Amino acid sequence: MTRRRALQVTAELEKLREENARLKEEVAKEFNAKRYKSNKTPPDDSGSTQGASSPTKKRGGKFGHSGWFRKKPKKIDPVEDVRLAARLRVFCLRRKKFPFLAALSPP
Repeated sequence: MTRRRALQVTAELEKLREENARLKEEVAKEFNAKRYKSNKTPPDDSGSTQGASSPTKKRGGKFGHSGWFRKKPKKIDPVEDVRLAARLRVFCLRRKKFPFLAALSPP
């Protein structure tokens, strides 16, 4: 390849790199504009307050209808108070990985 041709290719390569950088910036701007576009519509300045004057729906069943409740369990398991072994509790408190264990330690 001759020196003249090498200079032409180098100049063309530099021009293409600049164009590529410019196009990347344009794509990034368009992408960010679409990505961070607000979905909210601008407020209407006509002065109407449709949402504030309309009543909200009341919660619960209709007046006079019997309520629906979850069935009570036939058998309730007993509750047992289980303490951690003293060595494990001290280890955990030293490491400060479980700060809630400090409340469980005896006075």
